[in-house]
Amino acid sequence: KDALTYGAIALFVARASALDAQFTFTDEKAPVVADICRRLDGIALAIELAAARVTILNLKQLSQKLDERFRLLTGGDRTALPRQQTMRAAIDWSYELLSEDERTVFRRLSIFQGGWTLEAASALCTDASLDEFAILDILTSLVNKSLVSVEFLADTQRYKLLESLRQYGLDLLRSGGEFDALARRHADFYAAHSRQVAKTWQTIPEVAWTALVERELDNVRAALQWCLDQGNDRELGAEIAEGLWAYWFAHRRLEGLHWLDVSRDAITPESNPALSVALDLALSRLLIGRSWSEAFSAIERALSGAQALNDERLLTRAVFYFGEAQIFAGKFNEAEPAMLKTVELAKKLGDRYREAAALHQLGKIYTERKELARARQQFAAAKSYYAPRGGDRNYGLGLIEESFMERAGGDLERALALTDEATTMGRTIGDSALESFGLAAKAAHLVVASRIEEARDAARESLLLSRREEVFGPGFMRALPACIAIATHAKSFEESARLLGYLLAVNPDRLPATAMKTLDVNWLRQPLRDQLGEERLQALMAEGAAWSQEQFMEHELAAVS
Repeated sequence: KDALTYGAIALFVARASALDAQFTFTDEKAPVVADICRRLDGIALAIELAAARVTILNLKQLSQKLDERFRLLTGGDRTALPRQQTMRAAIDWSYELLSEDERTVFRRLSIFQGGWTLEAASALCTDASLDEFAILDILTSLVNKSLVSVEFLADTQRYKLLESLRQYGLDLLRSGGEFDALARRHADFYAAHSRQVAKTWQTIPEVAWTALVERELDNVRAALQWCLDQGNDRELGAEIAEGLWAYWFAHRRLEGLHWLDVSRDAITPESNPALSVALDLALSRLLIGRSWSEAFSAIERALSGAQALNDERLLTRAVFYFGEAQIFAGKFNEAEPAMLKTVELAKKLGDRYREAAALHQLGKIYTERKELARARQQFAAAKSYYAPRGGDRNYGLGLIEESFMERAGGDLERALALTDEATTMGRTIGDSALESFGLAAKAAHLVVASRIEEARDAARESLLLSRREEVFGPGFMRALPACIAIATHAKSFEESARLLGYLLAVNPDRLPATAMKTLDVNWLRQPLRDQLGEERLQALMAEGAAWSQEQFMEHELAAVS
């Protein structure tokens, strides 16, 4: 009983008891177990691997086998065995006790990163002598031997190798000349996964879809590295990268830009016209808050390519993105025909998602033109599609745009309710950019309502969330007009003037025109002119215009802290 107070011994006994109902821990067995744990340096994994063998060896046999393994490694001098070698000895020993089929499956499983499903194991580990039923039996055996762990989720189960075991298996794969063929099977499997994920993007709730992607993200990265970075199959890698564009856009923009840039360099309109167009469309989404001109060039290439291919689905996306880019640049009249065309094309294809997205953009256009009745009609039509789907990024963005329409119509309370709904939606689906946008819009509405302290809290929270974004721009810029107004209210006139100077000087290539519209610039400027005079105002604005991005972010956050 006293021995069980030691963690290593308790772990051995717990593992042995779980695997063998006949195993009992007695006073006679305690010294043997303690000696085994001591010789394994208390290393948890080594102890688990040893304990898993009580189903075929008694404790004295187990101790004897460990002795034999250590003598082999050290020539009989136990003190010469470092901790790292102790771990290696335990893994070697466990591997050698496996059957030939178990060894084969164990090696093949090491190709996975971040875990795998039974379906994935069956796809990669089967061969002429191992069918999927054998794979399940062997997986179960490897779990029982503590070589593989299993996690039961609501809708599936996932298996995993500890990193030390995975690296051991990879070494065996490489030394045995098996790695390249298995890496090809792995890349093919996750290319199929990427295609399936792309198909389901608009058909299931965004939270569930994101979880589906993130479970396999480590495996997808490994496939991308093998295909693109190592140059083994650039076209397959490009397909994988493009299939996940919506995930990159919402969650990992810099990583997505890397994979899509590498893919675009590898794929030409001549080598694969449709994939080339799809890559340009994907790139344009990730570039829009980083470089409008680069994004627009990609859209123009995609438009031309889609027209040449006569591919209506690609053309619908390209026309929609063209319209969105015009809105970004403040060219609302040019955007309207593109959005009307998108609605027409989407209806023809039965693409309700794209139709709703275009209706949402039309609502934004008509709000800008003060045609509020038409705007309300478009937002309502878009919402009839989005609402039944639950949380969705585009739905949330539509709510924010609708809030500006309500504010323009004089209903501030309704505007605030809509931003709260969008913010909650962003939080629920794990989209910090949407959550940040919602808070920035709320801060602007609260400024108009003269609820300055509440506006300060919303703006500060928006900025803190924006720090998580991988691409600078929209988050910090959308909150900036409210931050200027808040600083002015606090009589920090000089700081307000500097922030206003930065706002007006920022590269329009990276700033959505609508970000300038959250509060009217002239409305922000007039009280500063009254307090500082035109000459002093211009000098301070010039100081702000000269700030670096890092200086700006520091000053903006200080204004609401």
